[in-house]
Amino acid sequence: MASRNVGRPSRQLNPLWIISLFLGIAEVTMGIAATQAQGWVQGLFAAFSIVFPMGVAGAFFAILWKKPYVLYSPEDFGGRSSVTDFVAALSSRADRNMKDVEHLVRSAVSAALPISSNVDRLSVADRAVDVARHEMRERWIEVDLGRINPFLKDYPFRVPYESVPTVEDLLGQVYFALSDRVGVYSYGEEWVLQDSAGEKPYVDAGRDWAQANLGTSDDTRALDDLGIRQGARLVAVPVRR
Repeated sequence: MASRNVGRPSRQLNPLWIISLFLGIAEVTMGIAATQAQGWVQGLFAAFSIVFPMGVAGAFFAILWKKPYVLYSPEDFGGRSSVTDFVAALSSRADRNMKDVEHLVRSAVSAALPISSNVDRLSVADRAVDVARHEMRERWIEVDLGRINPFLKDYPFRVPYESVPTVEDLLGQVYFALSDRVGVYSYGEEWVLQDSAGEKPYVDAGRDWAQANLGTSDDTRALDDLGIRQGARLVAVPVRR
């Protein structure tokens, strides 16, 4: 009997599993309660058992669209991939986007300038690409993860500024990239972000700071309120004890 379990991966407890378990128990409980009730109470249970899963489904798809990474635990990658591979893939995707923009700009400039023009088409295209590259980089936030995970030294974490509207959003994504090296909700205790010049650590942020100063578990301030703006170049550094 023991041989049947050899090679089987252990079941990982992740948010998807918890959500499905919660929904299953809730629906069974409401179904049993509805059969035991009568009159308007029974109708109320029936209506709730229909509306509730629809609301959960709506919230699920909203999270799937905006923050799909929170639905999985790092262990879900198993032996096929890792958090490091995930971050490297994100970085390479950003690089591919940059190369696509450069190619489109070169093609557009070359097509717009007539062949008979005395203007150096190559130099104009290079200048246009430089401007496009600068403008695109200014719309992203880049975080160097190499000081905490040396394997990610050549794979800075890049994310569009508009996709992380709050401090919690940015810290959550950076944590996910470092989750095999730092603990959950350990910002300020195990690691912090600072600007690339090393002059400004952002210590007044994270879950503990939000609980003490905002009365909430999430740091819902805009990045601009923390002093992080478009084009910021940050470094994740371990906290010295």
